[in-house]
Amino acid sequence: MKLVISSFMIAALAAASSSSNVAVVQAFVPPSAGIGIGCAAGAPSSRVNVVVAVSSLPTTTSAQQQQQQQQLHNPLKPLSMMISSTSYGTGDLIDVSEYSPRGDVYAMESWSTQYGVQKLDSIQLYTDDGSDYQLITTQSIPASSTVIYVPSNIVLSSNNVVNEFGGSLQQAENVLVQMDSGTQARLPLFRLMIKILAEYDAGSNSAYYPWLSALPKQFFNGVSMTEECFMCLPPYAGWLASNERKNYEFFAEALRKGYVPLSQETLYNEEVVRWAYNVALTRFVEVWEPSRQKLIAPMADMWWSVVGGDLRLEERERSPGKEGGSGRLGQLLPPVACASATARRELNHSAEPNCEITFDNQGNCAVQSLYDIPPNTPLTISLGDPTNPTPIFAQYGFLPNDCATIFCKAIHLDRQIKDLGYDYKDLLIQTQTGEIAPKVWDIFLYEMLQNNDPNSADAFYVACKTNDESTKQQYHDHYFQYTLDAIKNHVYSILGDVDQLSMQAQSYDLETHPRVPVIVAHNNLVRDTFTMTASLLEQMG
Repeated sequence: MKLVISSFMIAALAAASSSSNVAVVQAFVPPSAGIGIGCAAGAPSSRVNVVVAVSSLPTTTSAQQQQQQQQLHNPLKPLSMMISSTSYGTGDLIDVSEYSPRGDVYAMESWSTQYGVQKLDSIQLYTDDGSDYQLITTQSIPASSTVIYVPSNIVLSSNNVVNEFGGSLQQAENVLVQMDSGTQARLPLFRLMIKILAEYDAGSNSAYYPWLSALPKQFFNGVSMTEECFMCLPPYAGWLASNERKNYEFFAEALRKGYVPLSQETLYNEEVVRWAYNVALTRFVEVWEPSRQKLIAPMADMWWSVVGGDLRLEERERSPGKEGGSGRLGQLLPPVACASATARRELNHSAEPNCEITFDNQGNCAVQSLYDIPPNTPLTISLGDPTNPTPIFAQYGFLPNDCATIFCKAIHLDRQIKDLGYDYKDLLIQTQTGEIAPKVWDIFLYEMLQNNDPNSADAFYVACKTNDESTKQQYHDHYFQYTLDAIKNHVYSILGDVDQLSMQAQSYDLETHPRVPVIVAHNNLVRDTFTMTASLLEQMG
């Protein structure tokens, strides 16, 4: 076996050993000669320990740190190290059972550095318990700085999966779309799931093994919920969460038709397949240029780790049953119900994030600061529309702490919503005051008119579509009491439902239903908001 040591590898080794004259690194040897470390063509992939003598390695000075920050502030250039094709075959498999400990996160960080990932020296992985981690900055970061850079060489791309699996993937996708036409729009997610399963299937032979090993195992989103969980959610949340579960089931069934070259042990291991789906679902970033695809950038995807009921770049919200517990779960759940429930966050989701994740046309990833970030601050991004947190709950399994509004839960008026050209994000209730958005009044009035006065319904429809606020107000004034009564009935119905649903959820054993706390937290958010709304409505008449 002939090893080729690149100048980058020596630099990586030097960075890994700042206090010794000898550096040791475990490297992947691809089947053919490649960049960094290679072996003779045709030789099997393997791991080797490379020992390189390194001259005295000085510590980084303050001036060098400033220079590095300036370099990261400017557009970064990809490094030459790249991941070779994975050798698929038997190797030590990762234990993905949901209560198993995650792998060495710091080893994953070192692995990512070897393959060209760069970050500011001030960006640190932090943990206070050895289980949950967060990315924080120990120094101030100027606006528009590149804080993390991930080269396209190690980014998982749904488009690249097409090239890797070819016709076998196409056959599986054809089967999937025949099962449910709605899955056509989610094929990029299907591809990422397959890639993750293939790398899992390779075990320790996978070039991504250190990254896969460091991923979380437990998820609290709709995919991970049971039928009993869905029965404890209000209709809108239950609909979104169960739809995610159904989509997963279509994916799993299509995979098991046998077109994609995965081992039978992997294909029929429900826990593994669901884990791979959840990893893809909670870690991807979608781009539309130069073409639509979903991407996962190792290390930058620390933003996407879902380890528990709350997901916020691991500024962890402690178990409400423990001393120091805080946050919505701690405030809303009885201690007896929460004693074994930890709401962990590996991602700081925020309605006002301080960072964003971008990809260039070559697939290189850059995490950039949106404004000046002070020292000792967790990095935050946005995972979705902050005005309607329920889709975030269904996909990621947590409730944002800073959500100011929630959907009015009137999914029974979906036809009226679509007729008027409204969106769920228009039909909101303020979580701090209970105040109802004007368009909520529109849909209740429109439905009442459709049932009792079709001609007036048509006229009101035209007023809504043409933004004729004067005519709309005339109808609202004339039918105010009827609309008020309709909304009251809806609000009190929701209040009755969530109390009953929460009581049912709290009757479950947390050992078999660990997602009860986040479900009850969601229901309590709805209850508290709608209680304020009911009070406002009673004051109106």
